[in-house]
Amino acid sequence: MPESLYSQKIVDAIETLHGTYTRKPNMKVTPNLYKTFGCWGQTTYLREAHTPVLIEIDQDLFQNNQREGLTTVVHEMLEWRGIERNEQFPHLWAEQNQDSILSVAALTPMDYFLQNHPFLSQLLRGY
Repeated sequence: MPESLYSQKIVDAIETLHGTYTRKPNMKVTPNLYKTFGCWGQTTYLREAHTPVLIEIDQDLFQNNQREGLTTVVHEMLEWRGIERNEQFPHLWAEQNQDSILSVAALTPMDYFLQNHPFLSQLLRGY
């Protein structure tokens, strides 16, 4: 998944409210994730070590429904942080906190547009 301004906004919002990530989230867009596992996104982790390994987001959702895809990204990034924080139920913790992150991140239509146009984003924002 390419770096984008709005993913950095999400990271900043999560770190402001819930502490700094121990490890940078490793994300990838996976084809047919929903058809295979019945979920729009999933976070794989080593339970005993409380170490998140990989976030996968369904490719169809991410490409065809950006708002719902973004909500899924926020949820999975929160789940990653919840695992690092040793939350007993990281999925529930992510559900309870995702609305606060979406509001703090303050994503604009321009962020969505530039996500799909990385070259333009780099020209306008310098990253």
